[in-house]
Amino acid sequence: MQRVFDSLIEAAIAVLMVHGLGYTYGVHAGAANDAGDIALGILLAVLTWVFYKYSSRRKWPLRLACGLGFTFSLYMISGAGVNYGGPNISLVASVLETDLNESAEFLTSINLSDVTLCLVTQIFLLMYWLKHRGNSGKADE
Repeated sequence: MQRVFDSLIEAAIAVLMVHGLGYTYGVHAGAANDAGDIALGILLAVLTWVFYKYSSRRKWPLRLACGLGFTFSLYMISGAGVNYGGPNISLVASVLETDLNESAEFLTSINLSDVTLCLVTQIFLLMYWLKHRGNSGKADE
């Protein structure tokens, strides 16, 4: 039963990450995209789940997985992934060209749903970290 619960937490982290980063299983802005986008979203979720499953048994991948997860959740709190799509060079360029007033305006328009998505993801990541931090390292050392 514990393994099923662990797998559900890992799957929830994977789905939340893929959705929060803007890869929404082919459904974006209420309209379904082609089958290739849906397949890409599902593939990314499965690969993320496999990464978290693998990292639960080793020390450095566990640190990497949790570090990346918390970093990505900070990207998710802005809502940029859900509203504008996955991270790309256009988002980076717009951040570099933004002045202080535009940044303040953007930060005041953050939705409660984006904050909730970030907090739920961080709670799952914290549960994952606390569960596996004592078990990891046995395969590496």
